[in-house]
Amino acid sequence: MKLSVAIVVVSLVLAASEVTEEDDVLVLNKKNFDDVIKNNKFVLVEFYAPWCGHCKALAPEYSAAAKKLKDKGSLVKLAKVDATVEDELAFKHAVKGYPTLKFFRNEQPIDFGGERDSDAIVNWCLRKSKPPVEYIESLDSCKQFIDKATIAILGFIKVIKRLLSLLFRIRTPWIWQISKKWPTS
Repeated sequence: MKLSVAIVVVSLVLAASEVTEEDDVLVLNKKNFDDVIKNNKFVLVEFYAPWCGHCKALAPEYSAAAKKLKDKGSLVKLAKVDATVEDELAFKHAVKGYPTLKFFRNEQPIDFGGERDSDAIVNWCLRKSKPPVEYIESLDSCKQFIDKATIAILGFIKVIKRLLSLLFRIRTPWIWQISKKWPTS
């Protein structure tokens, strides 16, 4: 009898922390929120209120974005929290209005800064989930990178290291005059 009661209690605890999905969107609560954020590198979380008109308008776009990301095999997961029920989570994450979207990258939240249609959500998430630096090792890959980038800052690290090394060895006077770090003599 005691064993069956223990099994029922453990089952209830596990069921409460289990993550469910609605239209490819993870449904989070205070019991599973931290686990989902910890176990997924990238999670976009919508804090919503069921009565909110903007939330209702976002719902189909958000679901469509979740499906597109899933179909692409992206590591980004989309999730939602009913902030009227999970008010502690909403308070913890400084939710002041609905819907509020927060992107968690390696457990660190940032505010969503994109448009609220499915394609824009997908593109924003894919950009935020890329590595912060992209290494380019050939002229062709450089051209491709520049063609797809809005802003590109290229650093020729090996060339700069060699140039600085040379400048330090010969102590070119005009460099030190400009920097005002070393005398020109």
